[in-house]
Amino acid sequence: MWESFEARLEENERDRPLPLRRALFEVLRGSGLRPGDGVTKKMVAFKFGAGDHLLWEIQNPANVFLHAKWRDLVEANGFSSEPRPFQTGMKDGGRHSALSRDWSFSDADCFVVRIESAEALRRLIAVLLQSGDALMLNPAAITRWIERLRHFFPALDRFDRPDPQFDEAERTYKLEIADGLKSAISQAGSDQELADAVNNALAKSNLLQWRAYWPMSPKGDADRDKLWPALRALIDAALGAPDGHASALETFVSAWIVAVPDGKPDPARQIAEFLFLHLAPDHGIYIRHSVRQDLWLEAVGSQFPDHASMADTYRDELRFMQAVRRAFASQGLAPRDMIDVQGALWTVHNYKE
Repeated sequence: MWESFEARLEENERDRPLPLRRALFEVLRGSGLRPGDGVTKKMVAFKFGAGDHLLWEIQNPANVFLHAKWRDLVEANGFSSEPRPFQTGMKDGGRHSALSRDWSFSDADCFVVRIESAEALRRLIAVLLQSGDALMLNPAAITRWIERLRHFFPALDRFDRPDPQFDEAERTYKLEIADGLKSAISQAGSDQELADAVNNALAKSNLLQWRAYWPMSPKGDADRDKLWPALRALIDAALGAPDGHASALETFVSAWIVAVPDGKPDPARQIAEFLFLHLAPDHGIYIRHSVRQDLWLEAVGSQFPDHASMADTYRDELRFMQAVRRAFASQGLAPRDMIDVQGALWTVHNYKE
């Protein structure tokens, strides 16, 4: 996707070269924002958080657009803005057509911020990424992790310029399993066929130990009447909006504990996260308990929180993985999705000489 953005940049530079355009693009590329689904000659979309968008007008590079919900926070941090409301009944809502697409703000109100320097854009992005639940990680930990990653994969420069060895070891098979799982889910009619699709995917993967998902396997002892509807609901959530992942995981964990003799929460958490990572790799995460505990302690400086709610556990895991993704991006590694982040952290924690 970055190649598409660079092509639009060059196209605009040929039409009207502007030093600000290239300077702002470099900030955006190293910011931790992710390429969005929309790219036109005049406007490109970036994603951040759990489904938020930032649109940058390449043709007039000082213009940055955000959803209206961010306006109070942005202005409180010293940025001026102008509203761009959606006007019902008018073509494109009475504003630039790209602002009203499915990959941007649709029919929601937005606003424009004028950015006159690279430093101003860095400050704006920092406000967006550090608001709410964003974690700040110890830079020394990030440095060690990157050094460790490149120790085992010395040809790895950037994830989006793939190192064949890393992809073979930590990525390609996950994408293949994801493709097979999506195909099987689309063809499954009954709850049993849906469960078979998930079990087949789990058996092909090495992310979970077999004991974790054995209760729901063909020879397992889970109560199918109780567990299969919960599994279907979990899959629907994984294929839906990412802001529903945490509550869906908690619901599935509760059903697992009821349906599985002596059922424990963590196997169910892993099954849910396996589905999130494979069915929604740009937002969904998977992380082993041991990796989470050790790397959180190193980078955050405290023990991982002991939450009573599995939804809160997932939210903190997500905060951590998003922070790692931003940190890797700021160091020029350009993770393509959460599969890259998961594979990198597993390498750091578990690879041996």
